[in-house]
Amino acid sequence: MSIGLQEVGKVSHSEKGSSCTLSGNMNYPGKQGEGTSDNSTQQKGQRAKPKKKWTRAGITITSLNIKGYGQSGQNSKWMHINQIMHDKKIAVLSVQETHMDEDRKDKIEHLFGQRLKILASADAESPTQRAGVAIVLNKSFLNVGTAMTKEIVPGWAMWVQLDWNGGDTLMILVVYAPNAPTENASSWGKITDYFVNHPRIKRPNVMMGDLNMVEDAIDRYSMHMDNRTQVQVLNNLKADLHLVDGWRDAHPGTKCYTFQQLNGSSKSRIDRIYIKQNMKVKSDNWRMEHSGIVNTDHWMVLAKISNGRGPAIGKG
Repeated sequence: MSIGLQEVGKVSHSEKGSSCTLSGNMNYPGKQGEGTSDNSTQQKGQRAKPKKKWTRAGITITSLNIKGYGQSGQNSKWMHINQIMHDKKIAVLSVQETHMDEDRKDKIEHLFGQRLKILASADAESPTQRAGVAIVLNKSFLNVGTAMTKEIVPGWAMWVQLDWNGGDTLMILVVYAPNAPTENASSWGKITDYFVNHPRIKRPNVMMGDLNMVEDAIDRYSMHMDNRTQVQVLNNLKADLHLVDGWRDAHPGTKCYTFQQLNGSSKSRIDRIYIKQNMKVKSDNWRMEHSGIVNTDHWMVLAKISNGRGPAIGKG
């Protein structure tokens, strides 16, 4: 479903009484590159802010399928992404369907490199036409200089390691799974095999993205189970990595959806964030929100996570 910026207040992805969260009107202003470009100049007499080389203990992580690269200009998707990450204080954004090759990535970083660092993986055959995943890092909250990446399935699965507060590391797996059931199941098997065959690669603390399938009937409208093979192979991966569905764990029994077919006949919660079992007590504020970005048909999913160096996160 494509929802315009003026339609943010419509609760169309959830059933009445659900815990889906919507923010207010997201009419993001700003001219291209305004206040964020690498080559922007400081106003006379204004002292430049020192670069931050630390990472906060508690950070907001988010995932969003943006449905393609979009057009350039002041209403571009990446203009809005830059603004969203600022306004919502998002530290890490996992993006799917980026359709972004190296040239496109460089152009975005030229515009927004003062705030954002982009780590991307493009589809090997059609980098600007299909798939593509990326991790967008907010320099206001993270030390991005030491970030490391590994392509697991180019354009579909990528591993990222970040330095976290107190000398810890945060490993994130961003995924965009194929839609076809057979290919979808195969993708989870490939990821499982990758970690088995690369034992020195640290297992992810977080897996997030567009999985293009659900594990339980409650996550589809009308309710029905997905292909058993898909579910089983994903469950095997989750078991190997000790991952749990954070939103479902926080909202058992709640019906809420992140994607809707154009004709409105089908809804599903295919966009999810998984975290390590032992991180649950250090996570909170699991929610779904419309991004306000035009020409997207997914809602973004968000959570706040912390490591063991800070206090346990309370409700909020």
